[in-house]
Amino acid sequence: MVEASAARYAGHPGLPDVLAAFGAVSGMSTDEQTTAVARGVLPSYFADYWGNEERLGPFREAVRATYISGPDYDLTPDVIDDRSELKGLTVPGPGLRRSRVTSGS
Repeated sequence: MVEASAARYAGHPGLPDVLAAFGAVSGMSTDEQTTAVARGVLPSYFADYWGNEERLGPFREAVRATYISGPDYDLTPDVIDDRSELKGLTVPGPGLRRSRVTSGS
C-alpha cells in the first residue's frame, strides 16, 4: 500500500510527510506520537486525499489515537487497565448523521 501511494503521488509536496509517518510507526511510544502517525498516514487511505483536502482536512485534524504497547521481549503483553478513564468519555453529539442500510429487493 505504501508503494502504491508513493507512486500515485510522486512529486506531491505532501508525500514526504506521509512516508515519514509510515517510517515513524515503529518508534511510537506515546499518544501524541500515535496521533501524529495516524494523521500522517491518513492521506494514503483515500484515492484522492489532496484533491479533497478541503473536505477531508478537518477529519484528519480531528483524528485522535491512543498508544497501546505490544508484547514485551518475552511476548507478555502489557496490562492495560483504563477503567478509571471511562467516566471521562463523552458521546458525540446529535450532529452526527446516520445512514440507513436497506436491502434491495
